Amino acid sequence: MRKVAAATAVVMAMAGVTSFGAGLSFADGGRSGATATGGSTAGADLFQQNSAQEGRLNSWCGQPSDVFISPAGARMRGRCLNHDGSFNAFAHTRSKGAHVEGGSTIATVEQQNIAQKGRLNDACANLNDSSPTIQGGRVESDCRNHDRSLSKQVLVKGGGARISGGSSLVEAVLQQNIAQQGRQNNACANAVFSNFAVSDGRLDSDCRNHDGSLSKQVLVNGGGAHVEGGSAELDVHHQNIAQDGRQNNACAHLMNEDFTVTGGRAESDCRNHDLSLSKQVLVKGGGAHVTGGSSTVQTVEQQNIAQEGRQNNACANLNDADFEATDGKVGGDCRNHDRSLNRRVLVNGGGAHVEGGSSTTLDVTQQNIAQEGRQNNACGNLNDGDFTLTGGRVAGKCGTTVRSYSNHVLAKGGGAHAEGESGAADIIQQNIAQEGRQNNACGNHNDADFTLTGGGRLADKCRTTDRSFNKHVEVKGGGAHAEGGSSSGEEAGAFQSNIAQEGRQNNACGNLNDADFTLAGGRVAGKCRTTDRSFNKHVRAKGGGARAEGGSATLSLEQQNIAQEARQNNACGNLNEPEAETPNVSGSQVSTECGSKDRSFNKHVLVKGGGARAEGGSTTGGDVNQQNIAQEGRQNNACGNLNGGSVTLTDSRVKNRCKSADESTNVGTKEAGVGALAEGGSSTADLFQQNTAQSGRQNNNCGNPNNLTLTATGSRSTTQCIAVDRSTNIGTINR
Repeated sequence: MRKVAAATAVVMAMAGVTSFGAGLSFADGGRSGATATGGSTAGADLFQQNSAQEGRLNSWCGQPSDVFISPAGARMRGRCLNHDGSFNAFAHTRSKGAHVEGGSTIATVEQQNIAQKGRLNDACANLNDSSPTIQGGRVESDCRNHDRSLSKQVLVKGGGARISGGSSLVEAVLQQNIAQQGRQNNACANAVFSNFAVSDGRLDSDCRNHDGSLSKQVLVNGGGAHVEGGSAELDVHHQNIAQDGRQNNACAHLMNEDFTVTGGRAESDCRNHDLSLSKQVLVKGGGAHVTGGSSTVQTVEQQNIAQEGRQNNACANLNDADFEATDGKVGGDCRNHDRSLNRRVLVNGGGAHVEGGSSTTLDVTQQNIAQEGRQNNACGNLNDGDFTLTGGRVAGKCGTTVRSYSNHVLAKGGGAHAEGESGAADIIQQNIAQEGRQNNACGNHNDADFTLTGGGRLADKCRTTDRSFNKHVEVKGGGAHAEGGSSSGEEAGAFQSNIAQEGRQNNACGNLNDADFTLAGGRVAGKCRTTDRSFNKHVRAKGGGARAEGGSATLSLEQQNIAQEARQNNACGNLNEPEAETPNVSGSQVSTECGSKDRSFNKHVLVKGGGARAEGGSTTGGDVNQQNIAQEGRQNNACGNLNGGSVTLTDSRVKNRCKSADESTNVGTKEAGVGALAEGGSSTADLFQQNTAQSGRQNNNCGNPNNLTLTATGSRSTTQCIAVDRSTNIGTINR
């Protein structure tokens, strides 16, 4: 055992790479680029890690597979460091991309497949079928990229990053597939089918990117990131992540695991810092595409995340994980900071597309997240997990800050599409599509059971701040579309949250779908805040619209469909069917807070909205409990809306607060909206429905329970919505 532990404590450093290239230079990745093809087996289980990295300054370190680690009082550290101080002039780089194909078998497949194409990519401390036991010790993974390069008259043409997961013809597939295309991408501390036990110890993962590069007359043509999960006849457990762009992090994702923390600490930290200068740059993305694998007999449990753009974080998203913390702390921190300078830049995005896998026989439990744009966070989202906290703390934090300068910039988005697939039994699904800038999707838990006692705390916080300067900027959005899958079984229902947000500074956090809560002296808190102090002159923004479309069922249908289009939209603290059985909340506090503040300056700005549409699904044989919310305009809040279920409060407090403050200055601006449409579904049985459509400015929809049974003893439940308008508008036109 000591031998294994010693072999795993890898310290890998690649530091101080400084080069100079003048004249005409070519770098060619060959006919096939970097290709990793896993072997197959005809009749036994398959445990595999396949990694292909193509480009420059890529690290692969500290990747144990099929091992047991038990360092008592010891310290294990995996470290990847990349530093680029190169000078590149008149350079031409062409490659065929990075391709990974997982092996297959007729038995169980347990696999990690990682493809990275581009520059300064790290893959470290990703565990496959491992069981670390940490007793008073410390396990660390540290991935850092620092870019101070100078590039002039450079052409980069990539073949993209592609993954095809292996399949099983008879048994189950447990798989993580991560494809990253672009620059400064990190994939670290992602574990598959591993059991963690941390006792008075510490488990840390740290991913950081720092970009201080200078780029002039540069053309980047990416081939996109494509992930296709493997299929199986039995259970399918998948995490599929595709990221295309720049400064992307995928870290601390746990899949199909038991995680126990006793008096210990487990933290993941993802940070991006952009101080780059870009002049006369054309960036053409190939898009991020994720297709989840399917099952022909058993269940499908899946997380599918596609991110296209810049400074995207996907961290601490747990899939099919059981988590137990006693007097311990579990934290996930994702932060993006943009101080870049961009002049005469054209960005053409290929869009983010997610398509979930399906099951032809049993249940489908799924999270599908598609984000297209800039500074997007998807973190702390639990899919089909059990959480038990005794005096412990689980905290998720997402933050983005923009202080960038943009002059003569055209950004064209390819849209964000999250499409949940269908099944023959129950459908438990969250589908989130966000298109634009500074979008957060965090603390959204799907089919999760929570037990918090003895002062246990579950807290999720999302914060965005915009202090950017934008002049002669045009933004064309491709739209956000979230479509829920349907259930076709004779006695099958659908439990669904579908959220589509298009625009700027959108938050979707603390939304629970089909969750069970037991609180005794515990606390659940969700907080979303957006602040806009940007300066915008001669800016044109055209939205592609937001559409949330719910799936249908043959039995009961529990659904939330939220579509928000425009600026500073919050959808948080909305609970969909919170525990079919009566949840117990005693001596506890549940709070949700959403806040938006606009102090921006806008002159000669044209905004054309694509409209917001929320359409509920229908059922042919059971009850419908539905909330459909469509908001089109500015500073819209949808929070603290409970749909279905029963809540019992004893000596407890439930608090929901939404606040919007507009102190902006608008001179010669024009806003034209298409409108908001909320359309409810139908049922042959009972129909409990809320349909809300809001078009305009500073709209609040909060604290509206739908078909909820609330029993309160010595308790207090409050909902507060505040809108304050202190804006200055001169020569403005609203249509």
